[in-house]
Amino acid sequence: MRKLVFSKALIFFLICLLSVTWNFTFVYGDVIWEPQDNFYERERENCDYVNRTYFANGEKGYVTVYKNPKSRQVVTDLENGEDIHIIFTYEDKSGRAWGITQFNDNSKSYKTGWMLMDELIARYDHISFYEDHQKELVDYDGSFDPDKCEDKIVVWKYPGADVISSHLYMDDLKEYLPEFSYMYTDSEGKKWAHFTYYMGRRNGWVCLTDPNNENLPTIKVDYEGLIPASKPDRTHLQRNGSWLFIGLVAGLVMVTAILIKLFYGNKNKAKP
Repeated sequence: MRKLVFSKALIFFLICLLSVTWNFTFVYGDVIWEPQDNFYERERENCDYVNRTYFANGEKGYVTVYKNPKSRQVVTDLENGEDIHIIFTYEDKSGRAWGITQFNDNSKSYKTGWMLMDELIARYDHISFYEDHQKELVDYDGSFDPDKCEDKIVVWKYPGADVISSHLYMDDLKEYLPEFSYMYTDSEGKKWAHFTYYMGRRNGWVCLTDPNNENLPTIKVDYEGLIPASKPDRTHLQRNGSWLFIGLVAGLVMVTAILIKLFYGNKNKAKP
């Protein structure tokens, strides 16, 4: 009798464990990573999720990264042309948009910092492609047939991209197929289909006409208003030191003024 009760309890425990694991696997795919940043944690409700890659294009030839939008403390400087992945954006009271990124400054730990979005240019991606070709997109017609494809189907960031995003494998497709949302036909007549999410992959395009070809023609992307890269005259540590010095001087002036006022005030009171 005891063995029977123990067996039922064990089976119940295993079922619960499998259920939790199953739910975690699929919920995890939709989890949005959040930066470990004090300002973001305070202003989380006022931040918008972006998750796009930009490159620096500051007016001075570099982009200054600050501790937060309300601080003058400089974390680092990024020369124009460097890739920057923006996770969230925040709009200050003056209407300026700031983006937060995480980077490694050659130390063992990662740091976060904020920069003005006006000094960044978005790398061409699936969002850019959608904006450029929205009128040419049509509903998916269900024509994807994995049985006619070889293993390792190529997933692209967008039709004509020069970078492969990932691959789809037959073992995955046997479980369930991607839910394609819309299609696009390029200038050569090739049909493409887009999916939003599939087994950890986000916003991918598959060329239905030639799904296994990793050498499809690419489109050239031209960026306007690019500013040549240059280095700042002083390092961010030197600039932070200047602000610290100014703060100390200002504090000293205030303390001196208060002491003088107290001294002469007491002196005047002491006169008969």
